[in-house]
Amino acid sequence: MQIDFDAAVSFVLRREGGLVDNPADPGGLTNMGIALAEHPSMTAAQIRSLTRTEAIAIYEREYWTPISGNELPRGIDFVAFDCAVNQGVGTAIRLMQQAAGVTADGVIGPVTLNSLRTYDMTHLIADFTVARLQAYREDAGWPTFGAGWTKRAILAALEAPQQLSYTDQRL
Repeated sequence: MQIDFDAAVSFVLRREGGLVDNPADPGGLTNMGIALAEHPSMTAAQIRSLTRTEAIAIYEREYWTPISGNELPRGIDFVAFDCAVNQGVGTAIRLMQQAAGVTADGVIGPVTLNSLRTYDMTHLIADFTVARLQAYREDAGWPTFGAGWTKRAILAALEAPQQLSYTDQRL
């Protein structure tokens, strides 16, 4: 559903901010979270002049679609998307699979989707966030960016349940 992507991309854009060129960030020049290092077909000038509409199109094409965002249950789609943007699509898929107790092969297929759909969403989001935080701690950037990454993962986990409708929540 488009409303799920809209909520998720809005969260990401609030976290990513505007134009940044932090020498400690391996992404290098970044605008609205779109990094030059991750988009070699773009020039520095294109990154600098990137519009919000263009950034949203990149997020949908390169992050939401590859994680099968439209097929994921509401809530996990939100945190998986944020993870894909910040930690990579492959990492997001494997961590989601790990949290759901299926083989973490990096491919979203029927086994993964069925497991995600039957999992208690509150517990799934919590397990996913724990796995995400563990992955962050193993990243070389942890000493520099760890506090911000931790805050971001926790905020995503806290906001994800707000994306659930009453009928999505299990009692």
